[in-house]
Amino acid sequence: MKLGELINQYRTERGLSQRQFANLSGLSNGYISMLERGFNPNTGKPIAPTFPQLQKLAQSMGMTIPELIAAADVFDIVDFDTASLLLTEDMNALESEYGYYAPHIKRIQASLIKLNEKGLVAVAEYIEYLASKPEYQYGE
Repeated sequence: MKLGELINQYRTERGLSQRQFANLSGLSNGYISMLERGFNPNTGKPIAPTFPQLQKLAQSMGMTIPELIAAADVFDIVDFDTASLLLTEDMNALESEYGYYAPHIKRIQASLIKLNEKGLVAVAEYIEYLASKPEYQYGE
């Protein structure tokens, strides 16, 4: 699902107008309209939300940034710097939750942002393969 479709679906399910959702998110009505369309009508170019804009959208929909990424094809529209921030969001929480594993996760994230779609598919398939092997599973 595209980000604009997700926003529209969220609004529709809750009976919110674009203006009401804009007020809820702290973004302008015009910007919400462009997000739902997927492009800027003045330039014809796709809308590429910044990290703070994505944070506002996620918060207004009661989601976290990772949940927003999972629900919408956000990486199709964000720029490299925003993608880096999305992948490294709240590393302090990551370290407190995963402790020893956090440096490994950081290394993986740093590499992922350099890959194109074909590379990401290959990595996902390889991780799934490793996760299916008992000798690589947590606690083994």
